[in-house]
Amino acid sequence: MNNNLLIIGAGDYGQIAYEIAESMERFDKIDFLDDNSDLAIGKIREIEKYYANDYSFGIVAMGDPESRYMLTRTLKENCFHVPVLIHPKAHVGKYASLKMGCIVEPMAVVHSGANVGPCTLISSGAVVNHSTLIEGYCHVDIGGLVSARSVMPRFTKVNPGEVYSAMKFQIQPESKKASDQDFIREYIKMYGREPNLFDGV
Repeated sequence: MNNNLLIIGAGDYGQIAYEIAESMERFDKIDFLDDNSDLAIGKIREIEKYYANDYSFGIVAMGDPESRYMLTRTLKENCFHVPVLIHPKAHVGKYASLKMGCIVEPMAVVHSGANVGPCTLISSGAVVNHSTLIEGYCHVDIGGLVSARSVMPRFTKVNPGEVYSAMKFQIQPESKKASDQDFIREYIKMYGREPNLFDGV
């Protein structure tokens, strides 16, 4: 295993992901796969080839949530480790939970007790408040706010400057660290099924 990262997508989101990964100072080499960019070292369909060529880590950086869903599955099927990218100038609370493939841009805030599902994009200036559940493959765009105790279904986008406060939880955590089990029990009570915390991969 090595510390080389392959970013799937070399467009706007890919270049932001590159900057974040570089600022983390944890990867020895960072490259792109993309079907339409001179920055890329190969095509997206060549994912398996480039794993064999010493890229242990891979992440999908695209705006389209369906693409993030499908291509993350492809990465996992080809034995890539899918990291979480957090810019050093973002704030992520000690008791926040971010699943694989999340990208958190500079000046974004993810408070303690937030549960963020896989491959979610948190753009600059966005705030994910405490005791929230984001199911995965979502996007909180620039300046967006997810208010406390909200539940966000997968593939949801919060537009720039928008406040999302739908599907409220009613639980009151007894400590600063909100319990995942409390979230799951309340979710089942409200919606008759378990939340998709580890959805699709």
